[in-house]
This record gives sequence, structure tokens and C-alpha cells, in this order.
Amino acid sequence: MLESCPEGTLVSVWVVAGANRSEVVGVYGDAVKVRVSAAAEGGKANEAMLRLLSDLTGARCEVRRGTGSRRKAVLVAGRGTREVTAALGIERPRRQRRDDESETRRIDGPEAP
Repeated sequence: MLESCPEGTLVSVWVVAGANRSEVVGVYGDAVKVRVSAAAEGGKANEAMLRLLSDLTGARCEVRRGTGSRRKAVLVAGRGTREVTAALGIERPRRQRRDDESETRRIDGPEAP
């Protein structure tokens, strides 16, 4: 969903055009779901999405991949993943704990009260 790169942070974005209002909805699979009120014609939805992300992050944003698709890779220039996560109001997925990382249990005596 978020990937650090030398220029800033690449964000995987799922865009829904023609919505009632423009907003970041949250996480959609492995992407950030963004609704924009602009129609998906002539690049209007892309412009609206970039304007929204730029306003929220305070940084220059540009589409790196997927200009003609709902799924896009957007560069947020000069911002780290933590900054982008906070600005967009999304939570990064937590790392799942493996079974062998579970709490240590005492097996050699009675349990303490």
C-alpha cells in the first residue's frame, strides 16, 4: 500500500470517480481508497485525486502508473510513509505475530497466582 522510495512515498490508490464528494475512504485491499466527485473523463478524476492528496499531505503528488485505470501508483514527493499515513488518516496494517512469537509460558512448575 505504501512504499518508501528516494523521491518520497509511493501510494497504491484505488480511485472511485463520480462520487458525491471527494474524500479518502480508508484501506481497500492493498490500496488506499479515494472517492472523487469529478467524472472519469479527460483526466478530470486523476486531477481531482491528485489535488485531494496534495491538499492532505501538503506535498506535490503525481501519478507514476495507472493513469487510465482505477488502480494507480501515486508519488507523494518528499514525504515519508509515516507522514503520509498520518496525513491520509489511514492505519498501516499491523504485522501479524507468528505462533513462535507468542507469549512465553512456564512449563516447569505451577503457575503463579
